[in-house]
Amino acid sequence: MNDGDYFTFPIVSLIDIDEREIISNIKEKVKEQKSITDEELIELALTPIMVKGRENIIKQFEETSEVMDMVSYDNIEIKESTYGIALMLANMYFERDDPVRKKIQRDFMVKIDCIDEAIQESYEKGTNYGMEKV
Repeated sequence: MNDGDYFTFPIVSLIDIDEREIISNIKEKVKEQKSITDEELIELALTPIMVKGRENIIKQFEETSEVMDMVSYDNIEIKESTYGIALMLANMYFERDDPVRKKIQRDFMVKIDCIDEAIQESYEKGTNYGMEKV
């Protein structure tokens, strides 16, 4: 690296972030059809760890999932990452045999699998269309 080259890493403290505000802002942006930043989506995925108590965490996972479904994602990688973060958190918070963990895994994995299927279908359609034109 040259003397003038440097990297910065943003450090985010969750202590200053309010899960209610994140949810409200994203819902409002969806309603107004405004774009949502990648940072906001990552914060959304992290909302379950911003509350305390098992029942509150479960409710937050459910609400987070509902809000994620409302969002129109421009970037598939960000969508998959957002769902992946939520899955990772579920694995951290709930024991392996916990029915809540299994439900969260099913709910989020289905969404990621649907993304993969849509990508594959688009690829196949594009390939077939290209072969027809050649």
